[in-house]
Amino acid sequence: MTNEDPNRDEISIQRDVMCRGFRVYVSKYTEGKRHVLQGDKFEKDEAFGGPIDSSLMISNDNAQELIDWLWSSGLRPAVSRSITGELAAKDDHIADLRALVFKGKIEPKP
Repeated sequence: MTNEDPNRDEISIQRDVMCRGFRVYVSKYTEGKRHVLQGDKFEKDEAFGGPIDSSLMISNDNAQELIDWLWSSGLRPAVSRSITGELAAKDDHIADLRALVFKGKIEPKP
């Protein structure tokens, strides 16, 4: 999800297969410049001159606990466009089957 606000907060997560966990980046944008939380303060992204370290590293087990906690707190994943497209295709297919069963014919689609 992209937010174009130049003064936004952002959390991003990347899987780290080598460490068997996830890297969590907590960022603030000020006038479009990214600052990443490092320890107890935000550092400018470009100050590192290379890959920046994550703000936090969590294990697979802790990540699963976080997901479970968020779920039990009522937070649900957003529906992606690909899933929405698949559901729309299934709905169209079910409508065609109903038309075939109850009307004996399928109306052509425009």
